[in-house]
Amino acid sequence: MPFKVWAVGEEVLAADFNDYIQEQVVATFPNAAARDAAIIAPTTGQMVYIIDIAQVQLYDGAAWQPLQRGQMRVLYENIRTTNSPAIGATETVVAGPSFTFTPRAGVQYYCRFGYRIGVSASLFPVVRLRAGSAAGALLAMLTFVAGNAAGVYFEGLAPIAATPGNAVTAVLTLTGSSAGTSTIFCDASQPGLLQIIERVGFGPTP
Repeated sequence: MPFKVWAVGEEVLAADFNDYIQEQVVATFPNAAARDAAIIAPTTGQMVYIIDIAQVQLYDGAAWQPLQRGQMRVLYENIRTTNSPAIGATETVVAGPSFTFTPRAGVQYYCRFGYRIGVSASLFPVVRLRAGSAAGALLAMLTFVAGNAAGVYFEGLAPIAATPGNAVTAVLTLTGSSAGTSTIFCDASQPGLLQIIERVGFGPTP
């Protein structure tokens, strides 16, 4: 698909329009199926934008590839500015955070959680993302070591294990150590954070 400099008054044929203009713009499609129906024979270097996954793609001569490998987007974010209930050895669902999504094949998902520990330095909380309830399937888990100083902010990241094509409602649970109970502090200056992140293609872990 070459580049052409047009002369003043030169006639533009249909083939010229298709080759030099239409195939060299970034066309927008609602999804990959619409892209494939419209572009039957893509040309190497051709670019499109797919709305449902918010992704720019490039045709490499064999397949459509993400323009930037390792593209990431936040599917869900919950920012908490009020303290959690006191937590102990019983796994408890945190009221509020809940997100339903359908994992896609070939895409990686991560859970990011940030918090500020409460009054007990002996607390080593376990943060889990589960399907639907405290008894639901385990999607992701973060374990923080014992001896964390009270008032210190921590953040962790864990991959989410979910079956592509099956919708899942993710809820957040907390479990403390059996040695005592504590509270996860959250306020406007240091809010608690829960994110579900989607990563398409290859690249570094977010």
